[in-house]
Amino acid sequence: MDNAAQRNELSLVLEEYGSFFPECNLQTVVQRPVDFYNPSKKPQNHLHILTALGDEFKVTVDIRGWSLLTDTRCYETFESLMMNVSPDFQAHFGNELSAKLEKLLQK
Repeated sequence: MDNAAQRNELSLVLEEYGSFFPECNLQTVVQRPVDFYNPSKKPQNHLHILTALGDEFKVTVDIRGWSLLTDTRCYETFESLMMNVSPDFQAHFGNELSAKLEKLLQK
């Protein structure tokens, strides 16, 4: 996944779920050459998320899926990642889903 595609995916998630969090910002980096002395240290585009419970996450996406910058585990979707790491997100997601289903039933 190139830099532009990664920023696009992160932007879409920010647009859809940004309101779930008191703070959710897209942190972008200028693509630089790999550090010759430390090739594994590569800055990445990511979402900086602060939950209502005070949990802080840095979430990124690549061809393997969604992950935290501090973890090697990958998830297929942003939602599955956040459901696993944030009870706050899980509750908010469930409430939003219930509200949308209730609205459909009233039509």
